[in-house]
Amino acid sequence: MFMMSSFWHGFYQAYYISFFFWFVQLFLNGLMYKYFKSDDQLLVKMYKKSGKIGYFVLSFLNFQLFNHSATYMLILDGSICLKLMKHLYFIPQTILIVLLLVFMALPKPRVAKIVDKEKF
Repeated sequence: MFMMSSFWHGFYQAYYISFFFWFVQLFLNGLMYKYFKSDDQLLVKMYKKSGKIGYFVLSFLNFQLFNHSATYMLILDGSICLKLMKHLYFIPQTILIVLLLVFMALPKPRVAKIVDKEKF
């Protein structure tokens, strides 16, 4: 889908930088969703205990990383995008990649089996 968008709007290096980080973010969100669906994981228990504050922090971090990746698409110049990344010491990209590596390294959550209540 992102590639079709770049064909439509033109070929700029910044598109591919944005698309790469958006893909990483979408992949990370998928991993986090699968992980947080399981109730027996330690991070899920910590997340549930933190309540609204934990949800707000996680949502805010996700939103800020997405907005930062969108900045490159607005700039359109690849060299300026790289200068911006360097000026920010690659902190947003590092956070995103570290989160991805953490969730990829965690053991896969067990899927709860659905029990048919009529059999009991």
